[in-house]
Amino acid sequence: MHSSLFIANRFIDLATQNGRQLTHMQVQKLVYFANAVTLANTGGDTSLIRESFFAYPFGPVEKRLYDRLRFFRRNPVRLITNIQEEELTQEEANVISSVYNTLGHMTAAELSRLSHVPGGPWDQIWNHTGEFEEIPNQLIADFYAS
Repeated sequence: MHSSLFIANRFIDLATQNGRQLTHMQVQKLVYFANAVTLANTGGDTSLIRESFFAYPFGPVEKRLYDRLRFFRRNPVRLITNIQEEELTQEEANVISSVYNTLGHMTAAELSRLSHVPGGPWDQIWNHTGEFEEIPNQLIADFYAS
């Protein structure tokens, strides 16, 4: 498992390599979907990140990542500094690349709508358990595996 900040930097790097920039919300959602793919692929046994996601008004949010990037607001984010470099497995790198190639072109609003799908993990927590509550990894794994 990796730091959400490290995974966020991988998405920011990919965007930069493609001549694009990402906002805080885009980064949040891309990290969420990469984590969701990993959880779905492993039946919930392995998470891409160490931290958990919580149900916020605009979708799933990882709190530590939120705290580091929130001051950018809707402006493009820069690489997160003062974080430890980590090794990715080839499978993890492939998941990140695949998620970026599939969703990286989407706006923050589009990614937010995608994370708000009726019956999805965010919807189940936000509308049925409680606002700002943790979204269990197994809930994410089960939903995206189906």
